Amino acid sequence: QALFDRTARAKRTRARTDGDPDARLRITRAEKYYHEDIEKRYRARLNAIRRDLIRRRKDGEEVVDVSTDTDFVQAELLDGSGMGLVLEEDVNEHYLFHGTSAKAARSIVTMDFYHPGSSTASHGRLFGDGIYFAENVTKADEYSDAEERVILVCRVVLGLSLIHI
Repeated sequence: QALFDRTARAKRTRARTDGDPDARLRITRAEKYYHEDIEKRYRARLNAIRRDLIRRRKDGEEVVDVSTDTDFVQAELLDGSGMGLVLEEDVNEHYLFHGTSAKAARSIVTMDFYHPGSSTASHGRLFGDGIYFAENVTKADEYSDAEERVILVCRVVLGLSLIHI
């Protein structure tokens, strides 16, 4: 609940016009999922990104260390009071949120995220094709189903990040 409370933003947006933007999102059910095949693919990709970032750093390229509103989780993990998995900072790994429907969430936790491409995607086009995550729970909530709000807390490798301010 602390993760939700500390990353919530009281703001009504274009995508979420129902409900009170000041209302606290309250967790009514939490489940932890682990799928060995998904974890193996994630680890393989994380290690490929790590090798790429090591090469880039060695070649003198600047690799930005990204900070997010969820960074406090890492400190709590190191204290032993967090979610249970220490993040790998050298690849810009963070806990981020993904709002979705209950049906899509079941698919994600059993088969992984699927990106169909721009021709069929209903979300994920503002910054180009992709699977989008949020550092604020209220932003992820905008993409959850209003009837049954499902928000996944995911480990995400941001890798080489381009930041425009």
